[in-house]
Amino acid sequence: MTQIVGGQGIVVIPWVWRLLLLWSVSRQFFAAAEPVAAVTFDERRLQQISESMNPKLKACGDFYSYACDNWQGPEMIKILEERIQTETMLVLELLYKAGEPKFLRELYQYYVAYAEVENPQPLEYAKWLWVYENMQWPFLENKTSSVARVEGPKRNIEWLELLAKLRQFGFNDLFFHENIRKSKEDPYKGIIELRIPDLSYLYDFEQQVYILGDLVEESLVDQLATFQAELSKFTLELIQTEESDNFNYRYLNMEESNHHHDEGKLMTLKDLHMPWLNQYLQILLKQNSLDPNMQIQVQSLKYLKRIYNVLSRYDNEMLCNYIQVKFLISLMKDDRIHYKMDVVKNIRKEFPLVLQWIHGQIHEDLEKEVGKIRNLFINLKENFKKNLQSKALATSLVEYILRKLNTLDLLIFDKSAQELEYYYEHLNFVSSEYYGNRLRLNRFKFRTQHSTLQNVYARKSPEYLDFRPTSNTNKNGYPYPLPLLYPRLNIIYLPLTLLQEPFYDSHMGDLFSYSTLGYLLAHEITKAFDSQHLTIDANGVVQTSIPGLRTTSTNNEDENDDDDDDGDDFSKDPVIDDLAGLNLAYSTFAKHHAMQLPQMVTLSNKAISMEKVFFLNYAQIFCSSFCGFHPMADFHSYDACARVNTPVRHSTVFRQAFTCGALSEEDVAEFSLLPKAN
Repeated sequence: MTQIVGGQGIVVIPWVWRLLLLWSVSRQFFAAAEPVAAVTFDERRLQQISESMNPKLKACGDFYSYACDNWQGPEMIKILEERIQTETMLVLELLYKAGEPKFLRELYQYYVAYAEVENPQPLEYAKWLWVYENMQWPFLENKTSSVARVEGPKRNIEWLELLAKLRQFGFNDLFFHENIRKSKEDPYKGIIELRIPDLSYLYDFEQQVYILGDLVEESLVDQLATFQAELSKFTLELIQTEESDNFNYRYLNMEESNHHHDEGKLMTLKDLHMPWLNQYLQILLKQNSLDPNMQIQVQSLKYLKRIYNVLSRYDNEMLCNYIQVKFLISLMKDDRIHYKMDVVKNIRKEFPLVLQWIHGQIHEDLEKEVGKIRNLFINLKENFKKNLQSKALATSLVEYILRKLNTLDLLIFDKSAQELEYYYEHLNFVSSEYYGNRLRLNRFKFRTQHSTLQNVYARKSPEYLDFRPTSNTNKNGYPYPLPLLYPRLNIIYLPLTLLQEPFYDSHMGDLFSYSTLGYLLAHEITKAFDSQHLTIDANGVVQTSIPGLRTTSTNNEDENDDDDDDGDDFSKDPVIDDLAGLNLAYSTFAKHHAMQLPQMVTLSNKAISMEKVFFLNYAQIFCSSFCGFHPMADFHSYDACARVNTPVRHSTVFRQAFTCGALSEEDVAEFSLLPKAN
């Protein structure tokens, strides 16, 4: 089922007429860069395909080059990004006129503060925390003499308390990694997870601290560098001993992978027998006492015990200095010199729900498109169901998959102003406090995530949707406006900002709709049933066994029960999802529009059937001047060339369309979406 903007349709509130006026100006900007309106979307796309393809090459051997060899200019996703960036900037500059809702006023305060700071200074974060949180910075005392400090005697803080307090401001991955993950039994309930941290924090300290300039005295740098070297040696030896199976991966990559670590054990707080951890969590959650039966997912109990024992041998003041320096380093890693568009990118990343809401208010005509997209989504699901029932699978497995398919929802942004007002109720910004605003935002996100320890929210609440899975982000975690599966919620979220050229047009033909938006939706539908996600049932519960399957585990060590499925680089699932999504989109289109397939058009002086055009248009999504740097692909293992060539090489419908020869049963089975039945 599909929900629409505002729940009951788009409601234009009083201030929106100003945004509509703004949009009338911005449309003139876009119109100047667009073709004459008399040329339809389909005609423009056919021309684009004709100009980018190279018919002299063999489609069966290298379809990417066949479709994209002559591609020039930015990729489709970058064209869309440019449109969104420009519109967002125009909107932000007008927000000062918005009196209501409150969250728009707060967003404008954040925007003004961000735009005014061109060269962020780490010292300013320390000053803000000193003034507003009474957090003392002994190693910076000479540099903060002008700060008006809170009245009262100085208090020597313990390093563990300091670590917990800074975690509330977004600091993580020092000594251990604390996070919230969804309970396997309840997708709406959070539990604390403690893991071995990202080992990149053990890199050369002097290289890391360089980002702070001359903020830290040289003698302290030397002292902390020595400590980190000792800590690094101990940590790596410990992990190599206790985590030998994945040590080489961790050491060589200096990063975590959800699919390459032992997810550990679910334990109760009382069974951990670690008083220091109880103290840390009390400070972290601001509770005087904790439920001894509180569940905690612990990746390595031995690591937690030994790392604390080692740290306890060191001087408390030195540890506090180390924690604070590393905190400032973490803030500055993503906070270098600001350029004009940096504020737009930051706001789009940090406030996606607000900007989707604004986009819906401006583009009232999108409401008319919801019905079309709903029908497309229903057609894809119905065809998936038909294909499933035609396979020789165990009845119990088919029933299990159908229950999940029936509850799989398409969510086209439906948050009302009232819902967002409630969600952001306690988030307040100050137009003159860039550093404070960033810390306030980090704390807001921390509190929201950790609120799921006590509270259960409705399935489509902002408390869940604001924290997106990472599978549709680039390597820097930047979210592109593409359909996105929330596995545990069994929801496919469709950003409103995708519903514009070059990905969508209200007058685009069905062939182009199915081979662009239809493919992207089909990709997420099939992803819900790949080996990483099939263990998640219709209610979002992670199952240890599935009726009708040959094995009780569908993937590797980690069932990937959380929404953070970012380990695609090391499994077949990306290829399977692309292939299954492409086949589903094509077969659904062919079922409803079979008469269009044999129709001929002339592209690059060659007569080509519309059936072939379907696949050529699919390839346009990934066309680039250099496929390795396409934003929607991974440079190291699955670039844009592979995202086109590998799926079509194993697609029976593609091979039939281009007369490439039949696939063997082994080839078909290699990237089959559904596992073999018992």
